[in-house]
Amino acid sequence: MKIKEEKGGIAIMVIVTMLFMVVVLTSIYMSLSNKYDTQTEITRQIKEIYEKDIGNLDDVYETYQEENSYINNKEDLKNFIERLNSGISFEGKTVYLMADIELNENNYTIDINNGITFGTNAEEWIPIGTDTTTFKGTFDGNGHTIKGIYYNNENTDYIGLFSKNEGTIKNLTIENSKFTGKNYVGGIVGENKGTIENCVNKASVSGNQIVGGIVAIEEGNIIGCENNGNITSKNSYIGGICAELKENSKITNCKNTGTIGVESGQFVGGIVGNTNANTIVSNCINTGNIDATASWSTGGIVGNNKGKISLCANKGNIETGENSGTAAGIAGYNDKSIENCYNTGNISGYKWVAGITGASNQKQEADEEYYVKNCYNVGNITGNSYVGAIMGTCDINYIENCFYLDSSCNNGIEVDRTVKKGENWCVSKTSDELKEIYSILGEYWEQDTKNENSGYPVFKENITYDFDV
Repeated sequence: MKIKEEKGGIAIMVIVTMLFMVVVLTSIYMSLSNKYDTQTEITRQIKEIYEKDIGNLDDVYETYQEENSYINNKEDLKNFIERLNSGISFEGKTVYLMADIELNENNYTIDINNGITFGTNAEEWIPIGTDTTTFKGTFDGNGHTIKGIYYNNENTDYIGLFSKNEGTIKNLTIENSKFTGKNYVGGIVGENKGTIENCVNKASVSGNQIVGGIVAIEEGNIIGCENNGNITSKNSYIGGICAELKENSKITNCKNTGTIGVESGQFVGGIVGNTNANTIVSNCINTGNIDATASWSTGGIVGNNKGKISLCANKGNIETGENSGTAAGIAGYNDKSIENCYNTGNISGYKWVAGITGASNQKQEADEEYYVKNCYNVGNITGNSYVGAIMGTCDINYIENCFYLDSSCNNGIEVDRTVKKGENWCVSKTSDELKEIYSILGEYWEQDTKNENSGYPVFKENITYDFDV
């Protein structure tokens, strides 16, 4: 009889213990769910910790807190910066931004014509990271916005929200802010060797050279980002998204709407100023105007291209002066390949001015990696010499399926030294004819049935063309 009672007692204890475990886990979940706005991700991570260490349920909450950080206000943000700058890289950890943050409330004014002006009492920003400590974790903005960032020092390099990054920065917007530095100045990061994803910059960004709306110098990947801020530079390397794209890097699904201004120099692009070998720029659009009065290699998508460009469109106007050369809607100067792109912006320059690319690197024999194909231009193209609706001077190895509006320019290519010409290599069309070439351009195109592009062919929705780097 006593044995039965003991067994019954043990059974009751087991049931009570299990119920207690359920209650504790539920309590933890509810506590985090009420406090934070990332319930799905938090639930997944708690479940992962719980499954790993079910015997230590009491430590679940503590373990979760140790593996991640949360920024709820300005003080939390400053604490995060201090921890990183003290030598903590946050590698393997996630930092969550849990609310919008205003850094210089009532210390700046915004004028529709003159932009943002910060007061004398504005607190100056300290970029996240140092020369010795680079962020290596994940910074998740959760769709929140940081406002009122002010940085003004023309003698410093690697300026942005982050100085340098080797981790992931995503889901973040910068607004009502201003960054002014010397070199390597970006709205999100000065130098990126990681991933920047779904970020928006609405801040004005300026510097001496190597200035970008999202990133100054890029050695990783930029995905789904947008720049709405005005970008200015005194010298070379400037881009709406990125100033320079290093080897084996990608920029995809990005957009620039901000104006770009540069005093002199070279390599100016609506998306990227300069791309290097084995790089990809795809599924990008520029609608911002570019003023590059005395610059060389200016393009609506890329200023100087040594990589691959595909599924990109320029709708911004470009203006360069008498001391400039190689200006075009897609790439000012092309030394690799351009495919499935179009230009509707007006391009005005002096030498080597075109709708697709101003000039290209001359090759003595055919090379299938160097080409321009499946492109069209409707923007007005004007210049002094070497002016064409498709190219100013064509030294590319292969050109095929390129069309232009007959009223956009007197000729498709002014100086033609093409090694090999494919079908429809450079064809003039009336407006009505050009609207019907979508089937000729290939599988990535469709008719503009919604009249979003004045009836001219557009890219199919949700389509990507992903090159191998």
